[in-house]
Amino acid sequence: TASTGMDALTHAMESYISTMNSIPAKAMSLKAAELIYKWLPVAYKDGKNKEARAYMLLGSMMTGFAFTNTSLGIVHAFAHPFSAHCGLPHGLANAIALPYGIEFNAVAVPQEIKELGVAMGLDVKDLSPEEASKVVVQALKDLCKELDIPTLSGAGVKKEQLPELAEAIINEKGSLATNPRELTIEQVSEMLERMF
Repeated sequence: TASTGMDALTHAMESYISTMNSIPAKAMSLKAAELIYKWLPVAYKDGKNKEARAYMLLGSMMTGFAFTNTSLGIVHAFAHPFSAHCGLPHGLANAIALPYGIEFNAVAVPQEIKELGVAMGLDVKDLSPEEASKVVVQALKDLCKELDIPTLSGAGVKKEQLPELAEAIINEKGSLATNPRELTIEQVSEMLERMF
């Protein structure tokens, strides 16, 4: 529940800031972010809560419509190698990377990150885009803790795997093609250290 829900939230946030976004896709992404951020902790704590499950299903479906048209970004560029090289389930891989990917992209698209924060119900409306982005990133880190999402090391990734992962991530051309900010191998390595 936690990892697949975080995967859906990743889809919502990455599709919203994709360089291929569109008005219909952004509308779907914002509503999905609202639903998922609100109902994922409820569904995680009580898997039999049918209302929470229904809203998670709706949010996941909506963001599926969105990212099919926009593609994704940096979080998936990290997640694919985490799965291929370390055997992490896709949703867990996205969950670990999501706060750091949003933090990285906030430099390029702070207004969009603020808009996602507003949709998620965070108290950011009166903040500057830059300050609002910090609140959003912290909310994602707090959500990961609430959902018991581990660090990379907690998920079983070994320190000696990080250089190989960095090379694989920087070569994830498909996911990085629509990311709003370009990425260097040095930035990848630094982000991996913080995820570890």
